[in-house]
Amino acid sequence: MNFSGIYSFNPYIPLAALVISWMAVVSIYFLWRKAKRRKVQSEYRFKELFASNVIGYMISEASGTIIDANDYYLALLGVKREELLQGISWKQFTPPEYLAVSEKAAADIRTKGTADPFEKEYLLRDGRRIWVLVGATIADHYTVSYILDISARKKAERELEVAKSRLETNVNERTRELLDANRELSRLIRESEVAAEKFKATHQFLDSVIENIPNMIFVKDAQELRFVRLNRAGEKLLGHSRLDLLGKNDYDFFPTAQADFFTSKDRQVLAAGMVIDIPEEPLSTEDGTRLLHTKKIPILDKAGQPLYLLGISEDITEKKAAEAQLLELAQAQAARSAAERTNERLRFLSEASAALNASLDIRSLLNSFGSVIVKQMADWCIIDFYEEDDQSVDRIVAVGAQGHVPQEVKDWWQGKEVDFEAAEGLGFVLRTG
Repeated sequence: MNFSGIYSFNPYIPLAALVISWMAVVSIYFLWRKAKRRKVQSEYRFKELFASNVIGYMISEASGTIIDANDYYLALLGVKREELLQGISWKQFTPPEYLAVSEKAAADIRTKGTADPFEKEYLLRDGRRIWVLVGATIADHYTVSYILDISARKKAERELEVAKSRLETNVNERTRELLDANRELSRLIRESEVAAEKFKATHQFLDSVIENIPNMIFVKDAQELRFVRLNRAGEKLLGHSRLDLLGKNDYDFFPTAQADFFTSKDRQVLAAGMVIDIPEEPLSTEDGTRLLHTKKIPILDKAGQPLYLLGISEDITEKKAAEAQLLELAQAQAARSAAERTNERLRFLSEASAALNASLDIRSLLNSFGSVIVKQMADWCIIDFYEEDDQSVDRIVAVGAQGHVPQEVKDWWQGKEVDFEAAEGLGFVLRTG
């Protein structure tokens, strides 16, 4: 048996093993170099990002003590880099109401290695507060946090909330000042060329206001005075749908005389560029003639040229009818009151005439006359005869209601001298008649 093949020596086997070992060493070396290069590049990129002023970075211990931070973060807090050596903590700048959410984020970092971004406020040393967005992760047993100043965004959000609240207030006030609403509508139309998006956002609200106002609102173009807008109240008043009316003018629907009147007022408004108030104008409808109180307002462009004419009409037919009824009632009441006063005067004159003819005795005659006066127009009546020669007074009549004349009235001026030079009083009466 030949065993030479089993024990023969192959010189290539050791050489192959050597080559494979060498190649393995070389591969490991290059992998090590590549990993090291990646680590260096990663550290370099982190340092570049850390040194940037785009976002704030801060490295802190579990206790909250800041051990390093970039310039953006220090400037945000108004802290000098030397102060980091004194052992400051981010908790010093966190208001009490935000400590809970901040501590929760710190707990998440310890358990999960990272924390979801959250918003909070920083309380600066000068008392100001700034809004920031905070995110954090863990690296080498330290917490690495990024901080972004979002104060501008928060301010915009507050302004948006204020604008929203103001809009809701305007909705609640409805049409308290109709002319103000029209001016607002004019302003929005003028600004539509440079703020189309803003107008679009409020378009739905304005449509709702116009559609639900109980008065007729219409808009015409300034060139041919054709209708371009009409609300539901206008459809109901005119008896035409807006689809039938839009694109047409007054001559397509109203008698010529009325159309001439409407058109002349429209042209007057557009030429003057001012609001006019038409207290009363007739309008022919399928339900008969209605009376309208109309205000017409020009809608101008930025150069002051008319674009549209806005009209607001209130149906005052029932109001005018009620006013006419009230006027008729007032006139009737006035006539009745005048008749009653005339009857009273006639009755007084009749009774006074009868009293004056009842006797030839002056005292009896004047006493009867005084009784008529007390009955018709006074509480009491005194008639005195004054003798100018000796300035004596002779009381002829002193009668009162139910036969009573107050004592102070009886003693009115007895015992007093008459001042004939006085500008008023008994002396003036006696002097001038």
